[in-house]
Amino acid sequence: MNPSGRKLLKQLVWLTIYIIFALSYVAGVVIFALQHHNYWACGGFAVVPFLIALRAALMLIPQYRLYQMFPPMSSSRKIYQSIFFGGCLIGIALGLWLMARGIQEHQSWTGSSYFCSMTGMWMAAKWSFYVTLPIYHLREDTLEEEALIKLGLLGAGAENITSEPVMYQGN
Repeated sequence: MNPSGRKLLKQLVWLTIYIIFALSYVAGVVIFALQHHNYWACGGFAVVPFLIALRAALMLIPQYRLYQMFPPMSSSRKIYQSIFFGGCLIGIALGLWLMARGIQEHQSWTGSSYFCSMTGMWMAAKWSFYVTLPIYHLREDTLEEEALIKLGLLGAGAENITSEPVMYQGN
């Protein structure tokens, strides 16, 4: 199998996994909302399918296009990373607060307990972190050869690639 076919197959497998995950979280939202009336858990799990969709989109967008949208040291990259890292920290903090509430009220682990709400918030925090990884790993020294050529960063050969960030001088 050629490299482009292997890459396409890998993307198809990951896309299938992301769809299954998203459907699982949607089912969790419905169950926690309708059966258990646990709206904290429902809120945490409701955010996750959107984050999974963003993660899948970031996987499908070509590297050179992501590099153009989020070049190193750009304000768009800083804002993107700050928003989703902030979301991650908020999810962790809410999860800890909900865990403390569950302990204070001596709850058992049921569908309507604060512990399930804690899990929902931590899943939102986890996926909020996962959507930052493709942009974090988007550096000149990690780009594929095709992306380097399209961006004009590959001159005489791969020996020109350094670990120093390169500012994209686009529009």
